[in-house]
Amino acid sequence: MVSVVGFLFATQARMPDHLRFAFRILTLVFDAWPYATTGKPFHRLDLPRRIDQVERWKRSRLAFRQGLIAFYRSFVIFGLYSELSKQDADRGMRAKQD
Repeated sequence: MVSVVGFLFATQARMPDHLRFAFRILTLVFDAWPYATTGKPFHRLDLPRRIDQVERWKRSRLAFRQGLIAFYRSFVIFGLYSELSKQDADRGMRAKQD
């Protein structure tokens, strides 16, 4: 999972400045959002509360919330797929060497 996080950071780093800044601000807003009700940021919530917040933002009427979740969801899937493909390729190379 660490490489997926690295993939997300690298993706953000390659964004144009104005987009990178906007996504960082939105990410900070997302992380801080539960403070009002739980007294904790998103990254400190238990898994059921995290899932609930993601689902609420995904179904929100506010486009910026939906967009942020869609962005992260898409790039997490790309990053995970890339990591799994790399693992499969590594296994294939090792099997050929045996």
